[in-house]
Amino acid sequence: MLSVIRLSVILTMLTAPSLVSHATEALFQPTVQRLQITKKCFGCDLSMMNFVGANFAGADFSSANLKGANLAGASLRFADLEWADLRQANLTGADLTGANLNHALLNQANLQEAILQKSQLEGTVLRDADLSNATLVNAVTSEKLQSLQTTIFCQTVLEDGKLLNRNC
Repeated sequence: MLSVIRLSVILTMLTAPSLVSHATEALFQPTVQRLQITKKCFGCDLSMMNFVGANFAGADFSSANLKGANLAGASLRFADLEWADLRQANLTGADLTGANLNHALLNQANLQEAILQKSQLEGTVLRDADLSNATLVNAVTSEKLQSLQTTIFCQTVLEDGKLLNRNC
């Protein structure tokens, strides 16, 4: 009887994504609480987590897994995201002013309306990312961002202050 109940619970969790999401967030709650206090999460796994509007200014997310995380409207000013995995993350309207994104993976990330002024983007992978209405004035890059052919640049202000409209 006990194994039938366990199987029923497992099947319910597998078929109800919202339950899995809540269970996952509850499982990682101590990590999130520690992060809010210490602002240090080197190499931690926060994939698919919801951090809408969070204040992580100055936080250390270096080498962290934030794949698919929702960081819309979050403050990541001067945060360390070097080598972080932000593939498919939602960073819509996020403030990444002065953030270290060197060597970060931002493939298919949503960076619409993000503020990336004075951010470090050397070796950053932005393949298929959406930078519509983003601002990158004075960002430090290892290559001209406009050379990225599959990245969306609609009304995007580049590192040199020029406006780019491509793949809109």
